[in-house]
Amino acid sequence: MQFSNETDLLDFFAETGEAWLALVAADGDPYLLTAAEDGDAFTQTFRCEEEEGAALNGGPIDQGTRWLSSHEANWWPVTVVAPRPSGDEHHSIEELYRYRMLYNALAFNEMAKLKGAPTVVKSIRHSDGELCFGGGYFIVVAELPTGQVSNHYRTEHWSLFQLPVVDQPPAYDGHTPAEAADRLESYLAGDR
Repeated sequence: MQFSNETDLLDFFAETGEAWLALVAADGDPYLLTAAEDGDAFTQTFRCEEEEGAALNGGPIDQGTRWLSSHEANWWPVTVVAPRPSGDEHHSIEELYRYRMLYNALAFNEMAKLKGAPTVVKSIRHSDGELCFGGGYFIVVAELPTGQVSNHYRTEHWSLFQLPVVDQPPAYDGHTPAEAADRLESYLAGDR
């Protein structure tokens, strides 16, 4: 289906009950449209790094968040391609994201206790001083020997991460989710 304005697209999104929709913008770039965790806002879109198929099969998305209201006129019309997969055969996407958050908290909390360990911090602000996504989120940044990795979480989960708090975290180095995963894997393999 094709949509030429934000209101119609968001109405359709709300009606589907999906947490994610794969879109293709007028400029041909693939995007993922996401709903906020509380379900009351449908505001974030992420540009996929690769071709349209990356959005359809849950491939990497870039770290930069684009808000619907900031899209230029040439972004419209957008075509809804498909909802993003809702999980695997055993877990919902919500369960998988929760596990990821808890595993990250466990690993980084333990890492922060080690003498000589990589720096891991949390902040409600990005390195430019702006609140993460306008507020309600925080960022966890780890500076591993293999490179920087970072994730955002809702502030309701702040206390899970027993990490040093900084006003401004290290500057984002431009890593993609795929690069962050490779850096974590290399670190685990002993590349220190």
